[in-house]
Amino acid sequence: MRNYFLVTLAYLAFALIVAALVAEAPLAALGAAGGAMQELAGLLLIPVSVLFCIATLRALLWPVPQARQRLLDFWLAAASLLLLHVGFATLKTLLPGMVPFYADPALAQVDAWLHGGTDAWVLVHAWGRGLPVALVEQIYLLGWSFVAVLFPLMLAASDDDKDRRRRFLTLYLASWIVLGNLLALAGSSAGPVFYDQLLGAARFMALGPALLESGIADSQIGAIQDYMWWNYLNGAQQPSAAISAFPSLHVAIATLFALYLAERSRWLAPIGAAFLLAILFMSVFTGYHYAIDGYVSIAFVGLAWLAQRQGAASAVLLAAKALTRTPALLSRGNFAALRLRRSVR
Repeated sequence: MRNYFLVTLAYLAFALIVAALVAEAPLAALGAAGGAMQELAGLLLIPVSVLFCIATLRALLWPVPQARQRLLDFWLAAASLLLLHVGFATLKTLLPGMVPFYADPALAQVDAWLHGGTDAWVLVHAWGRGLPVALVEQIYLLGWSFVAVLFPLMLAASDDDKDRRRRFLTLYLASWIVLGNLLALAGSSAGPVFYDQLLGAARFMALGPALLESGIADSQIGAIQDYMWWNYLNGAQQPSAAISAFPSLHVAIATLFALYLAERSRWLAPIGAAFLLAILFMSVFTGYHYAIDGYVSIAFVGLAWLAQRQGAASAVLLAAKALTRTPALLSRGNFAALRLRRSVR
């Protein structure tokens, strides 16, 4: 956990340096980052306190080796949350200024091609007709945010497998930094809900009425989308309102969580799979994303997870080979020692 903390500290420092160099109003960008850290700290106070109490009780009732170190790891994870998410939000705000939105036409075209010439949002709105908006808000906003922000704390509080904690913390960081910053910069896009406003086109002219009919436009999600567009038009540097569609960080984190639950227990695997499918579906249903945004995120996280597992499997295999060779090596060593002893005599 110490390395995780140091990486997030360096990441935040990098984000602030980039903001100072790239932002049109550097002081405003730095001030917004400070405000975001203060706001996030306030939001995290209660859940972090609850999880810390759980971790403490767990250490008292079911003692594990190095219990004191585990509690220290918990607080390192909590501090890292602030560093990571403020750094991420700061960089995300700067992305459109660094690389203006350009990839939407290509993403929309590929997305329709993948679904037989039909836009993915058309399909999901047909399948999700009558879906309660309150359920979408609970899962896509609250449920996902809980997992996305508190996942490292859940690892620190409940997982005794050091290798698994390391692997999933690495995947977690890669999701935010590689997908959320680097790949988002490379494929700078706004998403279907902002497509026509951004390009002055009518490509997604039917999406607005569909969002209105489904209730999304009048929901908290719709209000957030309106605020994001206002923030973009006015050049406001609000870290919580930056626009970025490709790839889908929502789906990346849901994939990470699904894989983690599957590793913890096969009984938890269906829950993780259902959560992932729900987030993928809702990312398109809300108009935020093209379906390909989610597909790429699933592929990235899944392949990274497999690569880690292969690496771990290779290490175990090498260790097993070494163990199987140990008796032979020991016998050779004993034979050599016996010969040396006889030669001395």
